[in-house]
Amino acid sequence: MQILFLDESGTAPARNAVERNPYFVLGGLIVPEAQWKSLQKDLRRLKAEYHVDGEVKWRYFIPHPLGHKVTPLSHLDIPQLDELRMRLFNVIASYKSFRVLATVVDTKSYYEKHPDRDAEDMYHDAFEAVCARFQYYLQDMQRATTGSPFYGMVVIDERNNQQNKQLDNFHFDLLNNHDSRRADYNNLVEGLFIAASHHSVGVQFADLVAGAVYRKVSKGDSSFYDVIRGNIRCRPNGDVNGYGIISVPHGALHV
Repeated sequence: MQILFLDESGTAPARNAVERNPYFVLGGLIVPEAQWKSLQKDLRRLKAEYHVDGEVKWRYFIPHPLGHKVTPLSHLDIPQLDELRMRLFNVIASYKSFRVLATVVDTKSYYEKHPDRDAEDMYHDAFEAVCARFQYYLQDMQRATTGSPFYGMVVIDERNNQQNKQLDNFHFDLLNNHDSRRADYNNLVEGLFIAASHHSVGVQFADLVAGAVYRKVSKGDSSFYDVIRGNIRCRPNGDVNGYGIISVPHGALHV
């Protein structure tokens, strides 16, 4: 079993908010079930070393002025924050069997192409794009081995109750309502697993993946992206576009 953990960076904005939110990223980390326990131990070890009591999130590594909300990382100074974050990315890179997937949405281009859609449609389209690449990845693994099926499941960070229910229904439709324009999700197990990020090791690492990809496309800073570049699903020639990094709308961005 392969587990795809997903989390977002940036916001899927309403049409009138694209200037403030030009990009939306849904980032994912594929973890073989046999290595999930090792990943949990790695996270626990680093948190103990840095005296972190609570979850690790990308936005917690951004220092805030005094008086802002205290986070589990507030006691760390900037060099410690930078060091811990880099070590977390090195954990991902150390597992050669881990794979990174991410959907990057150019929000302005999205609404220009789909004037009748809203922010939740954008989120769902990003989700479908990354799930399709997960299905293709499972098919690739199946072809590369004995031909026995490789199965996978999707675990995603929770949002509000209505959004969770809508996404759960959307996932169910993906797996059960096929047509010629959509992937056949024969390798995905039924049911979407929605987890609170502070309860999920994998979702916390997916949040870091999403943050690294978002920082690359929005700021041109690839310092963390480059650490996990070798984990991104890619073509035989190494190109990640359309394989591990999916642009929505298609062709709007090139990473």
